[in-house]
Amino acid sequence: MTPEINPVLLLCRELLAQGQLPASRFSVRTQKALATMFDSSRLVRRRSGHGFVVVVEDVPAFQAFVDRTFKRASLPLAATTAGALNLIKWADTKGSRREGQSECMLARAFTPKVAITATGPIDIGALTSDAGVAGFRLDQGRALMIPGPLVLIENPELFWNWEAYEPTCPFTLIFKSGNASNALIEWLATGPMQEADLIVAADYDPTGIGDYLRIKRKLGERVTIPLPENLEDLFGFFANRNLLKPVKSAELLQRLRSETDASAQHVLKLIDKFRGGLEHEALLISNTPEPLP
Repeated sequence: MTPEINPVLLLCRELLAQGQLPASRFSVRTQKALATMFDSSRLVRRRSGHGFVVVVEDVPAFQAFVDRTFKRASLPLAATTAGALNLIKWADTKGSRREGQSECMLARAFTPKVAITATGPIDIGALTSDAGVAGFRLDQGRALMIPGPLVLIENPELFWNWEAYEPTCPFTLIFKSGNASNALIEWLATGPMQEADLIVAADYDPTGIGDYLRIKRKLGERVTIPLPENLEDLFGFFANRNLLKPVKSAELLQRLRSETDASAQHVLKLIDKFRGGLEHEALLISNTPEPLP
């Protein structure tokens, strides 16, 4: 896998050749990469006509910065994975989402649940009993069927302890580690997985509800969220205002108010009533007393 030339490097070369470029060419990521040049006034932003341009004020210093920062681009490097490719391009393995790459998917079950793989059947229930968990490689073109219904769980504590919430668990538990990846959703939308009912166990906050709705838009009415009878009591005791503080959460909360999904609206009303979100580990708390006055 041979890396493409870093797009920031290409822009820098063009900027050195022309002396200035429209400011609209500089994305947030590019400005971050060149922050030291802007901070030291080697690069400056100036008005030009009805817009702005970025001008090179100190050509030798900017040239030295480019040579030093992007020296990897001149090396005969190649990579075998997206993470290594990003390391070459950005000196950062998290330089971009690695769509199309393999994922590790963990599963648990408490009754016989036989997954069908390319090499034969695997009993997730037996593996859970013997080893605590079953692991699968999820990637494009790899045959995999896991019998439903499924619970997609956001965080590890609930994944490892779901049976405390539901002792007679009839489900196959899938650890989705935060928001569901596109690869996971695509797998659930194809082949025999199209028949599996899904429960999305995420935090009861804007991010969790947003992920539930994103999955439901792709997979339809077979997708639900847990709404236990004592959910309002749990909100009354354990609602966390910090879950609403990030700017993105506040903006997402406003957008979610226009959604018509009944389950989402039920949770949003509780968020408004108690002025906070609820982490989904609260499902492991039982016998809540009456809320304090």
